[in-house]
Amino acid sequence: MIARSFAFYLVFAVAVLAAACGGRPTTNDPRLKAKLALRLADGSPISQDGSDEYNPHLLKLPNNYLALVFGSNRGCAASCADHNLFIAASLTPFNGDTLPFFSTPVPVTLAGSAWLNDSAPINFTAKVSGSSVVVYANVASAGYELQYVEVQANGEHATTALGISNPIHQYSTVIGIAADGEKLIVLDGSSEAYEINTTLSSQGNRLMFLDYANSAVGVKQENSGVQNGYFGAYEGSSFATTDSQPIGPLVTLDIGLGEAGLAIWTINTFFQDNAVNDIVLFTAFDGISEDMYVLTSHTAGDLWDTTGFFSFEAFLPELPTGDVYLQYENDLSNAGTNIWSATNTGVTFASGNHVAGNYSGNFNGSGYFSFGTQDVGDTFTIATWVNPSSSSSTYTIAANSGSAANAAGFRFYIVQPNLKIVFETGDGTNGSSVEAAVFPGPGDLFVPGEWHHVAVQVDRLSGYALIFLDGAVVGSGLVNQSFATSAALRFGSTTDGSNLFTGELDETYYFSRALDPLEVMVLSMIDRYQNPP
Repeated sequence: MIARSFAFYLVFAVAVLAAACGGRPTTNDPRLKAKLALRLADGSPISQDGSDEYNPHLLKLPNNYLALVFGSNRGCAASCADHNLFIAASLTPFNGDTLPFFSTPVPVTLAGSAWLNDSAPINFTAKVSGSSVVVYANVASAGYELQYVEVQANGEHATTALGISNPIHQYSTVIGIAADGEKLIVLDGSSEAYEINTTLSSQGNRLMFLDYANSAVGVKQENSGVQNGYFGAYEGSSFATTDSQPIGPLVTLDIGLGEAGLAIWTINTFFQDNAVNDIVLFTAFDGISEDMYVLTSHTAGDLWDTTGFFSFEAFLPELPTGDVYLQYENDLSNAGTNIWSATNTGVTFASGNHVAGNYSGNFNGSGYFSFGTQDVGDTFTIATWVNPSSSSSTYTIAANSGSAANAAGFRFYIVQPNLKIVFETGDGTNGSSVEAAVFPGPGDLFVPGEWHHVAVQVDRLSGYALIFLDGAVVGSGLVNQSFATSAALRFGSTTDGSNLFTGELDETYYFSRALDPLEVMVLSMIDRYQNPP
């Protein structure tokens, strides 16, 4: 088993971020600079409260002016709704140091339609071509064909988008651009990553360690020391890799974001004339919205150099007192420090598929375990590794109530195949729930044999909860402030025996307080990197 008593040493300078949105820590937080890096003429941030802004591409044109391309679900015109692409031009040339102010972003159209108006975030990337910007995007109205269009920084553009001239990847999903600023990084229909030429009928260069990534970007050889280096982001974690081997997680960035309550979602690079000046842009999710940031404490080369330098063991916090910790090592012994004792009803122990140690808890659809009547308190966190069946059903992780939506108490469960993680509460009359509908699909969120870390952080007094998947906040919302906290506590079933879990659990925790996002993130990472499933 992995020891859980490492001291928490934060002995390095965490990433310094320049937020490009409002409502973030500024001068009160020494980790973050107050500078708003992506600003309009009046100094206000380009990112808006109440909307998502994602996947920023900062491009330098031949006249030294900058173009900023990003996706957003902000409003823009009478016929503009849901998700669209936007472009803004700098008001002055870039001086090589301070980012200039930008014009008001305008929407980009593709395929002759008024706006894209996609119901989900748009997959796209962008590059410079002469005095224009070329935007590549998967266009929903064209069956998610990978198309491109030339756009001027003022929003003027070609009237019709064209499909790429590589039929092998005509419907692959674009997730980024290579270090040469020309080739695209895409995921094929099996979510396998390739670096491709858009004008040749070729499979391209295989990038196996970018499979399933949300976002990726090439890193120039001057910054990485390798010919084919890449940064990637996947649901709250960032990492570096080559085309043939993983380099390691970007610990400095992930820990800095985790302490600020943020989870990275996309990553990009502002390529400059001198590679040593390349800077990293990214978007991060705070449980409410996704916003754009610029990393100012590290260049792209500096960030690459942080990979693999720190051990995850150095960052794992000590477990607090009064917690339950189940390791499923052929029994349900509580390795935490409180005196709660589990009563087993039909749970067995599997030695062939586990996260840590030698066993996991095997739930066959009729088994569960309970702690009797316990008070979980007004603030608490439940965290566990899960490997549920993919059959269409509702799988209870933990509950202290029956299965009805308004039942007095709480229910923490997974819905397959709707890709939802839910924390539901009720007072016997009224109910409320926090849902995390995790995308993109298709298919089940939890593939059989594939472990994921899930957690819920609850503050009953404020009526708020956060849901985490693999260390990243994926859902947040209000809960019933009157739900019962003192009741029979079960894992694997509701208290009326419904919605039983089918699959396996491992490394299950109950904390008598709300963990901060950094602690949840580290719990999800320590097993993944030291004892992979």
